Amino acid sequence: MTIAIDGVDHAGKSSLGRFLSLQLGMPVIEADCTLKSDSREVTHDTELMGRLLAERHNMNRPVIIEGVFILRALAKLNIEPDFVIGVSAKGRRGSLNLQYAFRKYRSAYIRAKAPDYQFKWVPTE
Repeated sequence: MTIAIDGVDHAGKSSLGRFLSLQLGMPVIEADCTLKSDSREVTHDTELMGRLLAERHNMNRPVIIEGVFILRALAKLNIEPDFVIGVSAKGRRGSLNLQYAFRKYRSAYIRAKAPDYQFKWVPTE
């Protein structure tokens, strides 16, 4: 089983992933660790991500994976998550330079626009 947590940068995906990991006893893969730094757009090292996910899937073990544009990265690996959780925070629409990319992404990946579960919160800062 694969649970994907999706949302704009600074929405709280990592925090939710860590919380669910603790509560469910499942590991979480923070896809930020697979981001390529030499790219103008946000891209993941899907080879590394694939190896991490395969280790869990080969043992028939569940995994949580979170990150920006995560559905695009999973699609490149031909992985359809069992559940998608969308995270949004009031006043946080993502980095200014990524807002166009997020709109384009949501139109290309319907589960990004309409996830199975939506987690909305209001930052106190």
